[in-house]
Amino acid sequence: MKNILILMLGLMAMTFTSCYEEPDWISDNTTTEGKHYAQIQSVYVEDGATLTPGSTFNLMVDYWSIDDVDKLDLTQDILGVETLVSSTPYADHYDAEKNVQVMPLSYTIPADVEAGTDISLTVDVITTGGLVTSKSKTITVE
Repeated sequence: MKNILILMLGLMAMTFTSCYEEPDWISDNTTTEGKHYAQIQSVYVEDGATLTPGSTFNLMVDYWSIDDVDKLDLTQDILGVETLVSSTPYADHYDAEKNVQVMPLSYTIPADVEAGTDISLTVDVITTGGLVTSKSKTITVE
């Protein structure tokens, strides 16, 4: 009886683990044509930035890519309304200390936004092969 119980528990454990799918970094970040997605390490507001209506600051993007990058698009979402803010062509901003590209994207908070409003800023890194990687940062207007 005890052996049957152990066998049943073992079979149940194998059933549950067989459904688990291991993450596959290579297939998640490449294509069958050998193209590669850019990898965005982080998106953050430059130190000392003021987040008040009408103020301008740099949104910093740390990323790396095996394939050539065409451009970086910055989109804002304010109260559900998405707007393309800028499309910046690739420029070399390699930071040897971080070992990544550190691209500053200038952003101006609209003057008519009220304090306390959340703004979602999404950065798309687009390779010359047309592959898009996105990462967002939400700021709160002061």
